[in-house]
Amino acid sequence: MGENTRSKTTHRDTDDNVPVWAAPIVMVCRAIYLFLIIPALILIVVAFGLIVFGKSSATNLSGVINMINMLTTLGFLAWCIGRYDSFAPGWTGVVLAIAFNYGGPYAVGQLQNLSKLIPQLPGNVPAAAANIAHTAAARTDVAAGFAGQLLFALQNLAFFLICISIVRLLIGFCIKIINSQIASAERHRSRIDTSNKETLKPSLIPKCWQMSRCRPNVRMTCPNYIDRINCWKRRSGCFCDRELANYLVNSVAGGEAQEIMDMQVAAGGTQAGGAATVQGQLAKIRGHMKGVEKRSWSLQKKWCHECPLFLEHQEYKYKNLHWLSWVATLAIVGIVYSFFDQAYTAMTQWLTNEMTALVTQHVLPENFKPNESMNSDFKYVLLGVLTLLLLGYVIGFTETLFLKWKV
Repeated sequence: MGENTRSKTTHRDTDDNVPVWAAPIVMVCRAIYLFLIIPALILIVVAFGLIVFGKSSATNLSGVINMINMLTTLGFLAWCIGRYDSFAPGWTGVVLAIAFNYGGPYAVGQLQNLSKLIPQLPGNVPAAAANIAHTAAARTDVAAGFAGQLLFALQNLAFFLICISIVRLLIGFCIKIINSQIASAERHRSRIDTSNKETLKPSLIPKCWQMSRCRPNVRMTCPNYIDRINCWKRRSGCFCDRELANYLVNSVAGGEAQEIMDMQVAAGGTQAGGAATVQGQLAKIRGHMKGVEKRSWSLQKKWCHECPLFLEHQEYKYKNLHWLSWVATLAIVGIVYSFFDQAYTAMTQWLTNEMTALVTQHVLPENFKPNESMNSDFKYVLLGVLTLLLLGYVIGFTETLFLKWKV
């Protein structure tokens, strides 16, 4: 009776590829992130109502804003950890950070138009009575201070979101690359016959005779190996050419014939006996191969794209050359950086002009400085985010190029 090992398996709510030490952290974050984000959203609605209808003071609302910042940051961090298998938290954080950083001044200005707590900053204080003027000026100072605090809180939140998002996206891309490598290695191992230990070490771009399906005894008599020409270049291989498959069967010892019958079956042929010498058979098969070399790739690729040797060859190419995705991404960024810099400068200039106009119209506080929210540091943060996005597409294109299109 076999031992039931299934009962000893540890079941977890998380995936099997999560390390044991990280599983409790992921489970806790997955359980609590909604309980942090939802209260933050409720507080945002409450604070918005209190500001618009003037039902609270600026001092009381400062604590509410700090609480919203804390809950949002912790909730977003827990979301990123709990949903580690998705890129959605990272890209959501990038979008929100850009919106808060660039849209914050405009949102605060619009909120001032609606608010009774944060009144429009008067250009001229009525001088009918000194006490009224003093009260209006004091109220103006409080309003300006609260508007600045609200704007500062939005920009701080944008900073935390963009930092967490970049780290999350970097980890996500690394996990994607590692998982792709593991999957490729598993596919490769599934094709290897463990009884065959005499395989050649594949080169950077491996040849057909370096694949795991190529038997040592067969290899030594194969014209492709003798001439060092890949079977897909010669249009004649043991899995697609019946004549070559029959020749290889007749060229090896009887004990090896059974091991390569799968080649013969895949090629659609049957074992053909004969009394021809090895030299005569080799000359005959070479004459046959010269004829099939003229076959176009458009006719040959159907067989190659279904051949296990060619598929393994493509997986090795992807494994050994996928790092070029990083080089290509950096090259693209270097080429288009000047255009990005011009576009960013034009965008920030337009936003600065718009915010300056809002300050002139007393929609934004008079002490608001548009240039401070358009600092150069954020330009490089935005460039890093766009580079990560581009890297994801380039890696995906490289995988498609080698494993789907089989270039």
